[in-house]
Amino acid sequence: MLTGLHIQNYRQFRDFKVEGLKRFNLIVGDNGVGKSALLEAVWLLVNDGDVEALLDILKHRGEHSPEKWRSAQSRDWMTSPLASFAGTLDEQSAIAECWLTALQGSANGSTLDITVDFSQFSEGRIAYKAIRDNHKMMGRRLPAAITDRSRGRFKERRDGGIFLLPSGLADDLAIELWYEVALTDKEAVLEEMLRQFSPGIERVSLGRAGEPIVKLKDSPSPVPLGRLGEGASRLFGLGIAALSAQGGVFLVDEIESGLYRDRMSDVWLFLAHWAHQLDFQVFATTHSWDCIAGFAEASTMANERELFRLERDVAGMRVVRYGEELLATAARNGIEVR
Repeated sequence: MLTGLHIQNYRQFRDFKVEGLKRFNLIVGDNGVGKSALLEAVWLLVNDGDVEALLDILKHRGEHSPEKWRSAQSRDWMTSPLASFAGTLDEQSAIAECWLTALQGSANGSTLDITVDFSQFSEGRIAYKAIRDNHKMMGRRLPAAITDRSRGRFKERRDGGIFLLPSGLADDLAIELWYEVALTDKEAVLEEMLRQFSPGIERVSLGRAGEPIVKLKDSPSPVPLGRLGEGASRLFGLGIAALSAQGGVFLVDEIESGLYRDRMSDVWLFLAHWAHQLDFQVFATTHSWDCIAGFAEASTMANERELFRLERDVAGMRVVRYGEELLATAARNGIEVR
C-alpha cells in the first residue's frame, strides 16, 4: 500500500510531496488544480511507467492523436504528443524527465524515473525509458507511427489495479469483469448493492449485446439497467470494478459522477468493506459535498481515511490535510473544504 508520494515535473507538479496516505484517500480542489494528474501519477507508479499506460493517459486528454503527430512533423519536437506529460520542457533541451516516488509501508521510497529523449525526433524516433530504483523497467524507441496506429480507448485495467474514469467502464471491460463476478458470491454482493439504488431489482445479468439487464420484481421480463437511469449504470460499473481490484489500487476520477447524492454513504460503505476483503487501496477525486459527507460518515473507514485538498500558492502546489477529527468537524458543521 502506498503511504507517500513525491512528484517532480509531472504536469502541474513541480516538486510535490505528500505523506501519510491511507487505505482511503479522497482528493478535492479547484478545477484544473491537478486532482486527475495526481491519479495519473499514481497509475504510472503502480504500472512501473508502462509506456502504454502513459499513451492511454495522453489519448484520454486529447494530447495523443495522429493529427497532433502529423502537425509535429515540422521537426518542432515541442509539439510532440509525448512532450506534454512533463511540465518543465524548454527548447534548450531535448530531454524531458519526471520523477515519481512512492513510499510503501515503512520501507524506503521506491523511485520511478521516466525519461523521454527527443534528440532523434527529426528522424521520426523518440526514446522512452522508465527506471525503478536504478533497475530499468522499460526502454523503447517509439517510431512516429506509434500515434498513427489504431488504438482502443483508455485501458482501465492493468497489473497495478483499476482506473475508473468519469465516463465509466468500457463496454468490453464491463463484460469481462461481469463474467469474473457471475456465479460467484460477488454476484449476490453486486445485486445487493444495486438494490440500495433500486429495491425492486431481483437479478442482474447481461443481455445479448453485452449490456447489463435486470429482472425487476413487478416486470415479467428483464429490462436494460440503463432504463433505471445513469446512476444505476454507474453504480454497476463501480461495483464490478471494485470487486476486481484485488491487491492493487482502485482509482476513481469524479467518484460522484452519475450517482444520486444520497447514495454516496452507501458507496463508501461498500468500498470500505471490499477494500479490506480484497486488500486494495482507494484514491478518488470529487467536487461533491455529499460525497465528502458520505466519506466522513462511513464508520468502517475510521482511522484509515484522509481527505486531501490541493491548492496552488506562490511556491507551487501544496496540500491541506483533513484527518479524522478535522473531517468530522467539517462534515458536522458544513465547513467548505472543496
